[in-house]
Amino acid sequence: IGNWFAQHGQRNKVFLASKIAGPGFGGTHIREGHTRFNSDHIAKALDGSLKRLQTDYIDLYQLHWPERHTNFFGTLAYGNQQAENDYDTIPLEETLLALQEEIN
Repeated sequence: IGNWFAQHGQRNKVFLASKIAGPGFGGTHIREGHTRFNSDHIAKALDGSLKRLQTDYIDLYQLHWPERHTNFFGTLAYGNQQAENDYDTIPLEETLLALQEEIN
């Protein structure tokens, strides 16, 4: 997509959506494992997306795999309490403030 923008120069005619990958089940292949939705990781992810897409803005930036405790992948016995082995999640408010910083 970035190469197409560079060749055709029609970025203003395209609504561009991308996403930031959040924490998953291990692995460091995405941003060397820096996949939290905090200010530092969001800034680095957005910068990487902008460079790869060869643009200075993204119209819609989506959060993939939000940080929250929830029932997923067939886990049927989900309770509202935080499990002892869960990592500390980034509060949604902090994530939204980090995204707002990038907009400003």
